[in-house]
Amino acid sequence: MASIVSVVLNNLSILIRQEIEFLGGLGADLLVEDHPEVRSWVGQVRDVAYDVEDVLDEFVMRCTCRRSTTWYGVLRKMYTKSVGAIKARHEIATRIQEIKKRIKNISDAHNRYKIQYQSILPEASSLSYSHRNTMQYDKRGDTLLLEEADLVGIEVPKVELTNLILNVDARLNVISVVGMGGLGKTTLVKTVYDDDFVKTKFGHHVWITISESFKLEELFKDVIRQLFSEENRECPEDVDGMEINRLKRVVKDFLQTKKYIVVFDDVWQRTHWDAIHLAFPRNQFGSRVVITTRNLELGKAVSVTESRGFVYSLRPLPNPEAMQLFCRKAFSGRTSCPRDLIGICEQILRACQGLPLAVEVIGSVLSTRRHKKDWELFYNSLGTEMKRNSQLDPMMKLLSLSYYDLPNHVKICFLYLSIFPEDAIIWNNNLAELWIVEGFVDSVNGMTVEEVANRYLNELVDRCLVQVALTDKQGRIKAIRVHDIIRHIILLKASEQNITTIFRGQEGMSFPNNVRRLALHGSINDHSEHAQSYCKSILSLILWKYIGGNISEPCLSSLLSHGRKLLKVLDLTDAELERIPDEIFKLFHLRYLNLDNTKVKYVPKSIGMLRYVRTLTLSETHVTELPAEVQKLQHLRHLILGRLHPEPFLETFEQVQGVKASFRIGNLKSLQQLIYIEAVQVKNIRTVTEIAKLVHLRILGITKLKREDGKELCFSFGNLTELCELIVYSANEEEVIDFRHFKSSDLPRIEKLILVGRLEKYPEWISSLVRLTRIDLRYSKLSDEPLECLHDLPNLVILNLTWAYQGESLSFKAGGFPRLNNLHLRFLQELRYVTIEENAMPFLQQLLIRDCLSMEDLPVGIENLMRLQELEFSNMSNDFLTNLDKQREACKKLKIPRVVISSYTDGRCFTNCPNFINSLVIIRRRFRLVARRMQIDVCMLHFSVCIH
Repeated sequence: MASIVSVVLNNLSILIRQEIEFLGGLGADLLVEDHPEVRSWVGQVRDVAYDVEDVLDEFVMRCTCRRSTTWYGVLRKMYTKSVGAIKARHEIATRIQEIKKRIKNISDAHNRYKIQYQSILPEASSLSYSHRNTMQYDKRGDTLLLEEADLVGIEVPKVELTNLILNVDARLNVISVVGMGGLGKTTLVKTVYDDDFVKTKFGHHVWITISESFKLEELFKDVIRQLFSEENRECPEDVDGMEINRLKRVVKDFLQTKKYIVVFDDVWQRTHWDAIHLAFPRNQFGSRVVITTRNLELGKAVSVTESRGFVYSLRPLPNPEAMQLFCRKAFSGRTSCPRDLIGICEQILRACQGLPLAVEVIGSVLSTRRHKKDWELFYNSLGTEMKRNSQLDPMMKLLSLSYYDLPNHVKICFLYLSIFPEDAIIWNNNLAELWIVEGFVDSVNGMTVEEVANRYLNELVDRCLVQVALTDKQGRIKAIRVHDIIRHIILLKASEQNITTIFRGQEGMSFPNNVRRLALHGSINDHSEHAQSYCKSILSLILWKYIGGNISEPCLSSLLSHGRKLLKVLDLTDAELERIPDEIFKLFHLRYLNLDNTKVKYVPKSIGMLRYVRTLTLSETHVTELPAEVQKLQHLRHLILGRLHPEPFLETFEQVQGVKASFRIGNLKSLQQLIYIEAVQVKNIRTVTEIAKLVHLRILGITKLKREDGKELCFSFGNLTELCELIVYSANEEEVIDFRHFKSSDLPRIEKLILVGRLEKYPEWISSLVRLTRIDLRYSKLSDEPLECLHDLPNLVILNLTWAYQGESLSFKAGGFPRLNNLHLRFLQELRYVTIEENAMPFLQQLLIRDCLSMEDLPVGIENLMRLQELEFSNMSNDFLTNLDKQREACKKLKIPRVVISSYTDGRCFTNCPNFINSLVIIRRRFRLVARRMQIDVCMLHFSVCIH
């Protein structure tokens, strides 16, 4: 019976796949907006696809027998094989028959639509709305008609782009102007292109607008007409009959000895560039090719990789210019806002986030509304307005083009961003893991699924659909955010396709018939019965506490018990939970469980029932030990534990508290990330020995390491060939981290190394870890200078020495630390002298020196740090401040953009001081005086006072 059901399910999957492939060929994403019949049909295909997915999941859940050695388990297994299995399979077979009937109807419709819309298929693939539907107005063409006097915020970008175009390089340069849709790329380039001074620098000028469905022959005919017209010459008589290669030859021969500028506006794909660029000769007359594109990767490829060119990333409008543009549109040419509307204007502009198209269109919409209440209503219902207000259609269409151009496998990843709240910082690693557990990421030969997910994310960044929020010191993306206007588009499309449902706590909120992913942006406690009736097939439940999301333990239990146990993602970060509800352990398909920052105190043995979970995170909880049943989680890849010090800005040794695992953690063969685990020994089980079995481990954080554990841990490293990050805390401040047996060849991929604890001798093997980008040594208490062994590390970007060195001097030698970007020296209380030789740390941008109370002078040779952007001194001695005051003239010459002098004082140091308040005032005045005399650009005075 099981094999028959499997075959039927497989056949159903094939049928659905065929329907979805037809959708792709039809360009359904485009057609559904204008064709209600197609929209209905697409919805039917989507719903039946969801039902097939649910049947597959439920079949696996109900017909998979779980191993058990208890008498109850054996009886349960026997029942499952007999009565229970027959019942389950009968129910599933009935549902399969219903689905087959629905698929039959969909297939019949497929045949009708295939004929009915065959004639518009070419149009459906075009990205130009004006070509597809003459009733739709393509606003992009208006940018070519604007006068410069009508533009706002164009002055600085115009100068910058003009300088790039008119640089003295005689070779052909390709300049790519990159930015998201609506940012004004075409407007900027057209302004520069039309500038009289720029025009005189080039003998020939060509402007070509590219569309997704452009015809190569027509494009080159247009180029030829522009070139010949500029010389008042007749085009070749047979130009209309020329084939493409001859057309290219005519263009190349014409421009071979000319200085020219050619603009290709709105280039979407690399294939477009490949088809046209060879016709434009790489002569030595200073010619320029300019392209505008929404694709950063494309811009880099054509400008940097293929030619000596530049990528110009267009920035959003600054707030003053955005307000000026908005007022021009909203108030008939005025440049200021009426006083009573300033507040709501600022809110609207925050939503626009400097996107000129959004500022202009929304300003125009509001120009007919004069009452503040009308403006507030518009702002509060912006998502609804974008869906229903025809005046916003041109903006919606233009911004949606980038979405339609995405590959199908990336589209759903993009729409999944709808679960995140407005202005949320979205961490890459977390997002990639969510995509994976949701089943959005396809495996690729030679790549891990994590690498594929990161490729998807980079594609969204390159296409300017998401913004980079944070990067690490190596320039790698750590977090992203979504532009507010783009987010509204995501919300609309995700809702239309029933990918996510956002619950904001409103009474009477309507749910889709089949909720798939539920994000709680409001409290669901009072709506639980309403929600339960629609959440039987829910796949994801994500709580956002910081914007009002909340769910009580009884409500959560009720919601989970009414579902069909198909949940794959459960994120309860910050939830008011003191225990893990039993219903969670019945979620057979659960892949992702996040209980961060809850009040959970222990993990029940039932955790072993979640056999398919990939991510289990329990950081910032009260859990101190894991049960042995965790080792049953054979698919577990990310186990994140531990608790940070409640005051993370204080430099204390016990900043991290790990969690004990009194079982063979080496049985978790799939683990890639393990933080923070205690180095304990229970009976005959040693954690440091078990770690050797985790051969796929990439990130390891271990606490309470003792001297006697060091040798065994070093031997374990020999198996961890994929380890990239290693964080080690010794058992206490005086406990020695014994890594004498470490071999640098054991960790060939290590990039980040944090050692917190005593080091009897500096580990010289660090000098051979050529991939290292970050080193933190804390509480090392070394007597020998540690810099010599770090001097030649080729990729080191961050160096942090905290309580690490007990000597009087540090010397940075010439040529040393070739890529160091950040240097932090903290609590080096014996340190008196820092010397920086010429050509040392040539790329250093941030130098932070804190609580080095023996220092009396600035580092000698600090003027050699030519790229220094930020210099900070915190809690330094009075002698240091006095000398700093005396050297103010020398300090001015350093021209460091940001200098910070700060004092982080703990009230406890003043508790026995009768003049506590007076002392604080004196300190505050002294810092202000030094800052004023040195004419520091930015001076931040931090006083965190806590009286005990």
